[in-house]
Amino acid sequence: MKQSLWIAARATTVPEWEKAMENMKKLNEEAWKDMSQIPPSMWSRSAYSTHTQCDLQVNNMCEAFNKAILEYRDKPIISLVEGLKYYMTSRIVRLRDYMLRYGGEICPIIQKRLEKSKKDADGWTPMWSGDLKQSIFSVSNGIDQYVVNLVEKTCACRRWELSGIPCVHAISCLWFNNTKPEDFVAHWYRKTTFVDCYNNIILPNNGPKLWPNVEGLPIQPPYVRRAPGRPKKARRKANDEPNPKRMKKVIGTVTCNRCKRVGHNKRSCKGKTAADRVIPIGGNKSNTSIKHPEAQTGVNYTEQTGAQSAKNTAQTGVNTTAQTSAKSAKNASQTGVNTTPQTGVNSIAQTGAQSAKHAAQTGQAADVQGQNATTSNAKKGGAKKGRKKKNEDAIGTQQSTNKS
Repeated sequence: MKQSLWIAARATTVPEWEKAMENMKKLNEEAWKDMSQIPPSMWSRSAYSTHTQCDLQVNNMCEAFNKAILEYRDKPIISLVEGLKYYMTSRIVRLRDYMLRYGGEICPIIQKRLEKSKKDADGWTPMWSGDLKQSIFSVSNGIDQYVVNLVEKTCACRRWELSGIPCVHAISCLWFNNTKPEDFVAHWYRKTTFVDCYNNIILPNNGPKLWPNVEGLPIQPPYVRRAPGRPKKARRKANDEPNPKRMKKVIGTVTCNRCKRVGHNKRSCKGKTAADRVIPIGGNKSNTSIKHPEAQTGVNYTEQTGAQSAKNTAQTGVNTTAQTSAKSAKNASQTGVNTTPQTGVNSIAQTGAQSAKHAAQTGQAADVQGQNATTSNAKKGGAKKGRKKKNEDAIGTQQSTNKS
């Protein structure tokens, strides 16, 4: 849309402007209606007057002037005028000295435009109509064709009249007549005209101490309430003007972190949830072998550890109890036989019974210790199989004690 607008604005002929407006209408009819309400002479070169010989369409000169006075425009009136006088004086002197040292006849920027037109004129072929002044030509490139009049300095494309610089069609005709294109540039762009504009100087003046006294009341400045905040020096730009200091907001494509699809985020996702995902065969854990038992984790390793600890403790309790009971009974029997040979069978029997009773109590105490150790290990392991094994070992221990 912006490109179509600039095509219509830079069109130098009415047919080109009408064609550009038709393209704009196809793109955006509302924009076409708005631009149709504005007179073409306000924004399109096709309706510009050829008297001024200036085809500028932007306000760059105003922008440059506003930037130059940025340092002085917020000062009091006397300081403002003095600052502007200093700026204009230095500019006049600088540019006049530059043009006096310049060796060309045409201003540098205009000379660059003319050189560019010379390069573009290679593809155009002039055809003389046969007039006596040798000024009327027909120029063609195989597709388009324009009429050029060198005496009136006109071309059907209207670029020569609008800018005062020969167009590509006029340059091809001037080369046909062996004439320099620089001789047909408007006098506004010549070095002599530029120097004449900058020959005027601004005379200096004395400071306030040497000013004459004036009768009457002194002029006081008006009362101005200071606005809150820092005073602004930058010009207020329009809404459609670009701001180089402001970063452009780049909105990329949103990708969902849940379903990995484009166009929405995790909050608005309507795809699969965690409960809908497929669990692989064998569970989420891998069945990789682990060399070190310390690295094993999970319920299986805990249950095996608890069960093994309970089994070892129970076996230790049973063996200890049985061995202790047997040794005690044997020692008691030997002691009774050796120490009391004369006492009789009753003393031996009583001593043996007491020793057997003491051994049984000792075995029960060891059994209780084994049970406590088993219970502690089972709790640490946190496994049901350890508890079951402990109960079985406790029953076996009791049976062994009773037999003893």
